[in-house]
Amino acid sequence: MTNATNPLSSRAVPHKLSPTLVALTAAVLGLLAPSCNDAAEPGAGASAGTPTGKVSPERAEALVAELVLALEPVPATATSDVHDRAFTRARKLREDLSRSGREVGLAALRAFQIRPDAPLDQQWPLLEVAAQNCPADLEPLLVKLVTTYDGERGMGLATQAVRILAESSPQAAIALYEPMLRAPWEHKTKPAQEALVDGWARAAKKLGLKDARILCDVLVDIRQPPDARYAAVNKLGEIGGDRAKAALKEVLLEASSDGLLRRKAAQVLVEVAPGKETCELLLHVSGHESDPAFLTFLGSMLDKHCPGM
Repeated sequence: MTNATNPLSSRAVPHKLSPTLVALTAAVLGLLAPSCNDAAEPGAGASAGTPTGKVSPERAEALVAELVLALEPVPATATSDVHDRAFTRARKLREDLSRSGREVGLAALRAFQIRPDAPLDQQWPLLEVAAQNCPADLEPLLVKLVTTYDGERGMGLATQAVRILAESSPQAAIALYEPMLRAPWEHKTKPAQEALVDGWARAAKKLGLKDARILCDVLVDIRQPPDARYAAVNKLGEIGGDRAKAALKEVLLEASSDGLLRRKAAQVLVEVAPGKETCELLLHVSGHESDPAFLTFLGSMLDKHCPGM
């Protein structure tokens, strides 16, 4: 995740998350009331008896309790169909509660708060439901989870928080992730660069951003860990654009890069920039390539995408 030999890689590790989690979420709860979404759960108004169609606190607690129950692990001895049904049920409940309003968000956050020692797979769905219903108020907690190292929990919840923040508060995610992506050695204890690349791409898609400069910077930076560069090349294939083309060409021409990254760059390049120019580039690279395996790969690419060259 970091360059251990870089002098900038060492920094003070913040206090562990566990002692601060309850205090932080309690503070969030005190602020939630004025700004959470008030959307109604489909069909919840009638069952809860509320004339406005909003979910009552009692109904919200019941809905979240149902989700908590569905998240309980299935016995390892259960058959595969039982596991499949349990997984499907939990996923559907998460989807149903994703835009159910303020009270459901509050209930989900409370359920998350009172289970600090629950397994990861029982924590992040509650955090996700809370953020989907109260994004602005969950933002500080998600940022804290992403940026504060918890030696007891490890990086599992922090990595999920990267995704949840990107989907619920994309502007905040972009602002947080970009400096972390550009200087990974300055953030010793944080989620993997690969997760941050994915989080940035999710947030950018939510916002409709087409400038993928940060992904290009990650791709061409040889100081970045391989998983981050692999993730960046894949995401650039989804975004495209002139900057992406230039970065992909740079990697393809960079003989010092690992073979897998160069293969990925070539495969994505023919997708985002098909045509004569890319074929000529592949032909040029093949004429100067010394790696027999990569030369064979280039030959197959030329045969497939540039017949006759």
